[in-house]
Amino acid sequence: MNITTGAGTGDTYAVTDMERVFFCFMMNCGDVMFALAFGLINNIALNSRIDDETGNYINSMVKIERTLAKFEITATWKDRIEQFYTFKHKIERSSVDLSSEELEKYLPQSLVRKVLYYQFADLVRPFCRDFGSENLIKDICYYLKSRIYMPDDYIMTIGEIGNHMYFVLEGTVLFYGADDKHVIEELGSGSYIGEKATMLGMPRNVSVRAKTFVLVKEISREEIETILITYPEIHKLMKERAAHEYK
Repeated sequence: MNITTGAGTGDTYAVTDMERVFFCFMMNCGDVMFALAFGLINNIALNSRIDDETGNYINSMVKIERTLAKFEITATWKDRIEQFYTFKHKIERSSVDLSSEELEKYLPQSLVRKVLYYQFADLVRPFCRDFGSENLIKDICYYLKSRIYMPDDYIMTIGEIGNHMYFVLEGTVLFYGADDKHVIEELGSGSYIGEKATMLGMPRNVSVRAKTFVLVKEISREEIETILITYPEIHKLMKERAAHEYK
């Protein structure tokens, strides 16, 4: 058994069974120590990053508290503001949300499109289920922008013109009819809303409110129209589907 560190002018060999056992033992010990050392370094780096993020969050909250102290705001609203920033901090620390604007600071656009496609393709695919175009999915993923809604916030209001559609990335939303009191539907993560009025440029026929904290990826009617210039047949089919389902 040859080893890479020689003694004198020649290599050292394990000759007896005991030497071979000792040699294997020392190799395993070295591997363990090597793994522990790298694990420790990685843990220190990770903790340092978490400490930095936590420190930034605390500093932000201190600034917010100082700003709020200058205004006459009820305790309820202060609590909601703090809850919003706590949820926002949680999202920023996770890998669940990405944006083209942030990624383009570090990556060329071609890679940004691929990263966003792999991150959000499964979220967008149900909306494109009837059209069989992965390129369309990739284009939609590129235009998606993030928006956070707090519990009881309106995401859509009945009667308003549909200018955006939304893909629910996290949280639960409730649909309300004309009386705005009775829940007629509840949807969660992975669903999409507002597509029919947005595709047709028509008034919303339901209101949608956040039941929990909700993170959506939104896309505007203008952005959808820009994308669909490249897909005239799909554009026609989307309009027909929206018109058929719109009530």
